[in-house]
Amino acid sequence: MAPCASDSSVASVTIYLVLTPTINCGASTTTSVIFNWSSVTGASGYSVSYQINANPVVVVGPIGNLLTYSVSGLTPGDNVTITLTPTGGAGTCFDLASATCTANNCNPPTASISYAGNPFCSSDASVQPVTLVGTGLLPVAFILQPWAVFKCCQR
Repeated sequence: MAPCASDSSVASVTIYLVLTPTINCGASTTTSVIFNWSSVTGASGYSVSYQINANPVVVVGPIGNLLTYSVSGLTPGDNVTITLTPTGGAGTCFDLASATCTANNCNPPTASISYAGNPFCSSDASVQPVTLVGTGLLPVAFILQPWAVFKCCQR
């Protein structure tokens, strides 16, 4: 049996890091959400798809080198999951990332009125202190009539 021939060679191996974007939720309203992310080293652009709740995935495709994406036409409380894939030239290696943001939920305003002391009637002409406590984002004016009935007018 003949001995094996000796073979010595040198190979050069290049190892590329797999880079993944980190997605954050930006400002949300009751009808839209904004996603944002930092630039990924070596990326020349990004490709986007998203899903609202359990609806079909919407494939947007390439969006260029933008670092934000907004989804609108939502209803309060909708969950939007974005999938973001960086794109780049030869020698770049990227992995996709996903994140879920939620449209602001719409809480109806509330109001409660209370008063100290004895109950009073429309015939009571004296000043009666009342406390009004409530929540909501709309500016509201309350008008006290002489018979202690509140009327509300949105401004």
